[in-house]
Amino acid sequence: MLLHKIRMYKVEGFFFASIISAVLTAGYLYAQIAGVLIVTAVFLSRRMFAVFSFLIISLMLFIYFTVLVTAEKDPGKERTTYETTRGTVLADNTYALRAGEAVIGRYTKVPYRGREGRLAPGYLVLDKVYFRTEIPFVSAVLEKRDALSDRMYSESAGRLRIIQALLLGDKSHLEGRVQDVYLQTGLSHLLAVSGTHVGVISLICFTLLFFLPWKLRMLISCFALAAFVPLAGFKVPVMRAVVTAVTAMTAWILDCRTDFRKLLLFLWSFFLLIAPGLLGNISFLLSFSAVYGITSLQFKGLSWAEGTIKAGIAATAFTMPLSMYVFGTFNPASIFSTIVMVPVVYLQLITGFLYMLFPALTLEPLVMLEKLNIYTSDLMASLTGVFFVLKHINIYIFTGLMLFLAAVSRTKHVLLSAAVFLAVFIPAEMDDGLYFPELGRYRAFIYKDGDRVEAFYSGMRSNYLYSFMPFAAKFGVTNFDYAEIQVYDSENIIFTSAELSGGFSEICVNNTECLKPLIYMTRSNTITKSNINTEKTYFVYKNRLKADNIVELYDSAPLHYEPEGRTEK
Repeated sequence: MLLHKIRMYKVEGFFFASIISAVLTAGYLYAQIAGVLIVTAVFLSRRMFAVFSFLIISLMLFIYFTVLVTAEKDPGKERTTYETTRGTVLADNTYALRAGEAVIGRYTKVPYRGREGRLAPGYLVLDKVYFRTEIPFVSAVLEKRDALSDRMYSESAGRLRIIQALLLGDKSHLEGRVQDVYLQTGLSHLLAVSGTHVGVISLICFTLLFFLPWKLRMLISCFALAAFVPLAGFKVPVMRAVVTAVTAMTAWILDCRTDFRKLLLFLWSFFLLIAPGLLGNISFLLSFSAVYGITSLQFKGLSWAEGTIKAGIAATAFTMPLSMYVFGTFNPASIFSTIVMVPVVYLQLITGFLYMLFPALTLEPLVMLEKLNIYTSDLMASLTGVFFVLKHINIYIFTGLMLFLAAVSRTKHVLLSAAVFLAVFIPAEMDDGLYFPELGRYRAFIYKDGDRVEAFYSGMRSNYLYSFMPFAAKFGVTNFDYAEIQVYDSENIIFTSAELSGGFSEICVNNTECLKPLIYMTRSNTITKSNINTEKTYFVYKNRLKADNIVELYDSAPLHYEPEGRTEK
């Protein structure tokens, strides 16, 4: 009986062993290889061990030393950032990398500012090139993809912006306001080509080819998904989703009646063994959580509407803890917003594919669908925006919620997972004082005094979205008593200010002559002997003049300045 139980949960054991291996070995190549050998030796037969360990280690070495450049991201005077199959890569301009090149070299991972640890998200720095070659097919596809995106934009006189993100994964034409509306309604996953788009494309194949046998439709869907990978710019989330979907459909075609949840765990165990760093990849974790939640459901006997709603609840519940822990954002109404928006995206993708064949005939229908998308997303924002939650949960609450979801997933009552939505009512607990986040190319602070909370932000949308919002989520506030929010390349639709004038209660911004005790200067080196007051406390990123009452934030932020004058990091 015990042996039978062990065999029954062998796949789960393989998955957890892969997680442990990733935690222990990520960042250390030789340790990663040893981890692969140990895990596969324990859980696979001798024949399978030889085949799969060789395959996994080969892929691991290839991915570790090789990147495929897909786009130039941000050119600089000395170094340029590139989009690659391993994320963002920073390289000296002397290398002059081009889209479509495979570059074998030595790379160093650098965590993003404010992040630490081997599994922390970051970017790669190209230290040395061993070999590089251009892949003509990849270069041609990427060039035609960029040309298609620009042609859609120019031929529509700038009216087409969203379809490029949906079809090609190109957000260069996308307005910040549209992205913020999608964020507020919980629909951001529709703008990032990933598993959702793979599902929609499969749905397109199955519905348009309804007259064909089921297995033949699956086979055609596999080829369609494979073709979508280069169209989407060889983005890793798309490749992972396609591999998962194709593997599942192949199992069905070959009549391999297996538990899809076990197949998912088995397949994603290999992903973790090949690239242990995925354990710190938020996209990977969110995709896995959503799919695992859906596959934990029983759909037999359910109508299409019931199945869709239950799948939405499960996917939202299983991704909610990670979303609130990392980003601090959540909207439970995204379950219904997604159901409303998917048909629009479905029509846009079909018309987008047809545009590549018949551009003159499909241009205006695409423009009409673009307007429908904007109208529908704005409507959903007006209806469901009130449910938008900006709140950070700590590691203990996150762990508790994940353990609860893991337990529920093993029962027949998976919809009990919706109980995690109650976590939004857990109050945020922050002490009074002045708070500065980890600063870079933006300036921000939040001041709290009892129930009164004030905020300041000045910077680009990227920092607003990925730095300031998670920082503000710790306070659980979107409606501040007073706020000055300036987003240079977009507009602020998330935060509001109850008071439109009057200024901050205890701090002045860029005014050295004000009577308030705290002064924040957004420009460096602006506090001098001629304007300093020994009775005030100054906050500035960097300053040439040094004094006890000048706090330089470049080496002290994140910082909490308490009312008594003591500072805490």
